Amino acid sequence: MATFVIRGVEKKRQFDTQHGTFQAYALTLEAADKSLVTAELVQKPETAQPAIGASVEGTLEDGQYGKRFKKDRAPGAPGGRAPVDPKRETRITHMHAQKCALSYAHLRQAQGKLPAEFGLQDLFIVAKKFREDVESIG
Repeated sequence: MATFVIRGVEKKRQFDTQHGTFQAYALTLEAADKSLVTAELVQKPETAQPAIGASVEGTLEDGQYGKRFKKDRAPGAPGGRAPVDPKRETRITHMHAQKCALSYAHLRQAQGKLPAEFGLQDLFIVAKKFREDVESIG
């Protein structure tokens, strides 16, 4: 990730993909060492047009027709990866283990191998086994 200052903006083509409509811009970027580089930026048309003099963070990549500029996204921003919430991850693992335990009990019942006295506490024990199995692999 590097910080650049936008020194020039030229609106180029607008095009459609399976992910929607996009607008391409030709940017002239000034790097930290004061060197200038021209790169293409592609973004949704409703995103604010790049402004001359603005600082942007991102990376330059070699594309098929020249340099491409990819803006860095803020954590949790659309298109980016949201920060991991350990409590949420634990709840998801727990729900998955419960679903697996219920599926296992259903299968055993269909096979005629589920004891008649099998109850909710037994289901919790099976869910705990599934959860421990998931947690054992890290």
